[in-house]
Amino acid sequence: MSMPIPSREAVATLVNNAGRNEPLRSEAACIAVFTSLFPPAFRGGGPIRSTEALVVSSPTGLTPVVLAGDRDLGEVDPLPVERNCWVKYGDVPVYYASLKSPRKLFAAFAAVKKEKPAILHFNSFFAPHLTIIPLMLWRLG
Repeated sequence: MSMPIPSREAVATLVNNAGRNEPLRSEAACIAVFTSLFPPAFRGGGPIRSTEALVVSSPTGLTPVVLAGDRDLGEVDPLPVERNCWVKYGDVPVYYASLKSPRKLFAAFAAVKKEKPAILHFNSFFAPHLTIIPLMLWRLG
């Protein structure tokens, strides 16, 4: 079963209603954010801070979940976080995945898919393991 792509009208309704203080529906809409770098990573600079701001300032009715790489830019050693499982960054669930292990990466995709996101946000087209591959997997079901 493939995930349907929402129409422009559905996305516009979701965005226009996002600033209201009541939920869009009885449960919050889930937005999956795919990014190679997420705090405590810092070597990637501005894009890390932009993604962090996007996630922590999400309006009522939108619940972000983040799938991020477990290493900082150019680093060999992993970040000092629990990896390959859900952890909290403030109130936001984050899954720091070992991107070099295909098995663990696909387990991360499965964990995100279980959250049934209504919207997929890809932070970088230049990270195919966190853009092209998940997009193809979602299209295939």
